[in-house]
Amino acid sequence: MAEQIKMSKGKFKLAGLVNGTGREKFITTKTFDTGTTRQTCNFGVKTSEKNETWVTVEGFDSKKAKFQKYDNKEKKSYTKEVSWDDRFNFQEDGYRPIFGIAVNFEENNYKTLFSFDAVDELETELTDNMPVYIEGNIDYRSWKNDKGEVRRFTTFKPTKIRKSTKDIDFNSDGFEELNLFEQDIIFIDVNPHPEQSDKFILEANVVTGTKAEPKVEDVEFIISDKKLATTLKKNLKPYNAVTVFGRLVNSVQEEDVPKDDDVWGEDDAEFTTASAPRIREMIITKVYKNTIDKTSYSENVISNIKNATDSFGDTEWDDDKGIEDDVWG
Repeated sequence: MAEQIKMSKGKFKLAGLVNGTGREKFITTKTFDTGTTRQTCNFGVKTSEKNETWVTVEGFDSKKAKFQKYDNKEKKSYTKEVSWDDRFNFQEDGYRPIFGIAVNFEENNYKTLFSFDAVDELETELTDNMPVYIEGNIDYRSWKNDKGEVRRFTTFKPTKIRKSTKDIDFNSDGFEELNLFEQDIIFIDVNPHPEQSDKFILEANVVTGTKAEPKVEDVEFIISDKKLATTLKKNLKPYNAVTVFGRLVNSVQEEDVPKDDDVWGEDDAEFTTASAPRIREMIITKVYKNTIDKTSYSENVISNIKNATDSFGDTEWDDDKGIEDDVWG
């Protein structure tokens, strides 16, 4: 059963301005007891004046560097490996680092790097307010803390980063925000939001890990369209799989600023809104009817995976994917 389970693919794309390169944790390095070193780069991408998504590039060094190429005629992949220290000298035509990241900071100069080396490249090239275009995969993880509480994390991991050839001006008349995601989900239920009457919460599962060692994560999405929420409630049953599409929201919640006569004390020039409440949501705007899968998953299949693992856990695609009649929302 486990070997046949379908993975839940999730991807995103962003266009915006880089933020956070001056932070202490922009680049972090850690060497483990085994001698393996991990390098991590975390930075924000402002997709509008109020919205910002943080992405993470993480890589490890290794004893071997593996490269792969795909032969279109033979429909077959070939793999070669060299010692880690010789990876920059390997230049056989068509071979690229396995699980590499494509970066481009000069016009028409894409290069694919191991994630470990991509961190060095980003440290050198990225600057705050640089316009960038990013594509990548979405990673869901969870674990229990020492209090037994389940902590869930969603990480956006780039597979392609390039400096944009166009300036990005959030205040220009023709500005259109680009902060999209597409995700395969296993539908569980959709219900009104307990605190916000104009929203609904869609509960779902996603299958992560590998086919040999799958894991199931519980995830939640937001729906603002009552008609869409009602349609899903009516047409989908628990453990039906489907592909959803939407937008990423990560912004500071606006609050009323008190009038001067309601404030004690003087203005503080050092005051910031960094501690203001934040809204972090993945808002579903469309669901592709032609992706509905009623056979791959069941309550028994998902429960077995959870019990076995003790776990809670430039390609273009946009709002226009699919024919209108095949899209809810």
